[in-house]
Amino acid sequence: MEMLEVYEYDRRTAEQNQELGMWLFSSIANEFCQIDVERFLRMGTENPEKNKAFRAILKTYGLDRLQWILAFSIHANAEHFTENACKWADSVIPENYPVQEAERWILHGRFPQIAAVAESVARQFRKLRLLDSSACSEKIENQDLSGKLLIVNPRMFRDGSKSPEVQYFYATGTENKIGDIEGYFLANGQKETFRKMDFLGIADRKQLPEWAERRLAEIQSPKLKIRIFQIDPDKDPNCLLFSSYDETMQSGGINSSAYRQIYGGTVNCSGLESIFVLCNSSQKPPGYYGHSLSVSDIVEICDGENKGFYFCDRAGFQPVGFDISQTDHDKMLRVLIMECNKEPYTAEIQDCLKAKQSVVGGLIEPVYFDETDKTLIYCDEEFLLKDYAPNRFVGELTIQGTFMIVGNGENEEGEGIEISLTDAQIEKFTEQFHYPLIYMRNQEQVQEEESEDLRFFPT
Repeated sequence: MEMLEVYEYDRRTAEQNQELGMWLFSSIANEFCQIDVERFLRMGTENPEKNKAFRAILKTYGLDRLQWILAFSIHANAEHFTENACKWADSVIPENYPVQEAERWILHGRFPQIAAVAESVARQFRKLRLLDSSACSEKIENQDLSGKLLIVNPRMFRDGSKSPEVQYFYATGTENKIGDIEGYFLANGQKETFRKMDFLGIADRKQLPEWAERRLAEIQSPKLKIRIFQIDPDKDPNCLLFSSYDETMQSGGINSSAYRQIYGGTVNCSGLESIFVLCNSSQKPPGYYGHSLSVSDIVEICDGENKGFYFCDRAGFQPVGFDISQTDHDKMLRVLIMECNKEPYTAEIQDCLKAKQSVVGGLIEPVYFDETDKTLIYCDEEFLLKDYAPNRFVGELTIQGTFMIVGNGENEEGEGIEISLTDAQIEKFTEQFHYPLIYMRNQEQVQEEESEDLRFFPT
């Protein structure tokens, strides 16, 4: 039987949201939970069935509902509990909740036992390391939440599915007429819709774990699809390599057939200047195989309002006419690149060993994963020794570091060669490997044994 979720809103709110049935069923479950907890509290401290009985309550009602019952019970009898216990109870009960609605499921008497059980339940929640309102920089007010990282109330998730990682939610849509917010979970990209009241607030960026900060930065970074062409010295009779725009024009203009493509892909850049900086850094795009972006090179911006070809001059860029069909563009390998913390993207790389090695950052190692044998993965064969961050699961293998998927074919002699991916293959594997793994360095997770003896009464 599926565990019923706790409905955390009062009857009036339920009526306004047309959720009166949810409120009613949750209230009935609260009353049944109260009855079973009362029965449990009457068991003797030495009863050998006590642990078993408590586990049965947890399995039937879940941590959320048990915490709900205990918090209201402590709040209603605050004079019998410590200040810390009352603070804990107040942190569980939603702000402005009409506590008189909870009278039917409040526990009475046996206050030391209630305190001990509450501490045990609170300890179970602490082990989950769930985020609370302290992880938020501000409450959700009447504002546009599109593009905001929100913290989901952990009680929106069922027992067994609660973790701090799943609480991060990136809002992509504005609030609709009934207060729903569209978006997706930062951890796995799964789309979901929540109500405003389902969030604790807007995430405090200063407190984000490293994986979430990297992923959020990637989501919010500008992106451009580009190609880069450089003069092939063997096809440059006028010796125009590294010549300025004026020098090139004076020597007959741009000769497209003298250029070769050295890269094509999606980069986190906002314009030509940031492309120049990226392609002159030590972190060039995976698959980039050529000299650092320099004078006489051609940059193509493939989409957007600045779509077109640009000549890299000694100072800035000049828009130019350029015939890509006269280059070796049709000989480029079209591959799918998987970087850590990024969605898959299509890239065009040269069909040579050095370009393939530049994708993975070292010696390439093939991984055969496709049942049809029409594609394969290339990764760095030393990714374990180099301690790269885990990237994606491929079957039972966890591949670390950047890798790529390429077509697997044969030449006329029957020898294996790499070929460009088809549109269908790109679509298939983009979906299959859409979201990267979460990687947390130096983050200790305290895990207690499932057979841990639960203590409910102070010794």
